[in-house]
Amino acid sequence: MLNKGGELLMQEKLLWQEQIAAWLKQAVTIEDVFELRDWPESKVLRFTGAVADEQRTFYAKQSRTGMEQELAVFRLVESDKDFPAPRGKLILLAGEEWLLMEDARGIMLAHSSDPKHYLLAVRALARFHELGCTREWRAQLQKLVDLRERLPVIADSVLGHVDERVQSDIFMGVDLELLDSVRRKLASSWCEVQARLNSYPVSLVHGDCHGGNVFLANEKICLIDWGSMTLGPGLLDLVGLIDVAIRMGDQIGNWHELLTAYWSELLPNTRQAYGDMDEAFQMLRVCRALLELEWFVRSGEDYGSRANRELKIVHGCLAEMSSEKRGVRG
Repeated sequence: MLNKGGELLMQEKLLWQEQIAAWLKQAVTIEDVFELRDWPESKVLRFTGAVADEQRTFYAKQSRTGMEQELAVFRLVESDKDFPAPRGKLILLAGEEWLLMEDARGIMLAHSSDPKHYLLAVRALARFHELGCTREWRAQLQKLVDLRERLPVIADSVLGHVDERVQSDIFMGVDLELLDSVRRKLASSWCEVQARLNSYPVSLVHGDCHGGNVFLANEKICLIDWGSMTLGPGLLDLVGLIDVAIRMGDQIGNWHELLTAYWSELLPNTRQAYGDMDEAFQMLRVCRALLELEWFVRSGEDYGSRANRELKIVHGCLAEMSSEKRGVRG
């Protein structure tokens, strides 16, 4: 139980201290516990303290979805050190399941003011996606949803649910003309977009790749929060990283340089499968915006202004692709 300041009461702090010590098989002194997140879908606690005279940080996460996937990631990390995730363990505390995780080492991208860190990170991200295409990681990460299986229905389903939220006054301030225009554009172009998305190479996709979930150390990355992991085009993670960084005002420099840096690390056959770099990026921006809208709908909260932003992304990308197509025909 947390007090009004967000700190864990002493009795529970000692219970967590015992759990962490048992996991590490070392003496641990927890000095501070703080609640980082208390959302309807997940709760996250941060612990800081001393392990063998070294200051360490740990996290405990409780989630309504994605727990099984994250646990599978932690099992994989134990057997393959190349997988870019911290160690973790499932524990039972007061009858509740929690994921206990080590801190990711390195610089959190969201806290960096050096655009070079983003360049190094996206190159490492591309190398991870290449490994995700070729290694047997997918066999060890069972029950992953393949994004391609969801494509036939996602556009109509998401827009229908957004419309319901607007009509129920859950999403406030959504531009109804924009929503209607996006619906018309998707109706005329989604089959083509879907065909292109299905042609892209399939890898492991983190699914929630933003600066707060990416750590950089020695030109290698460590990713946290794997609950949205799926199978799909790896480039989707880069789209998310760039879009969130722009929205949050992170210091990323020229975003197209990041795309080019990512592209340069891909193998020739992967680049060939994607085809045109800029077109693939636009296609996957549409896909990611729809996935974001889907998440807003599931939350049950007022994401009207954020929904508007994602609708503008879909509208802008589809309009640009249509314009380029007319230019080619002309």
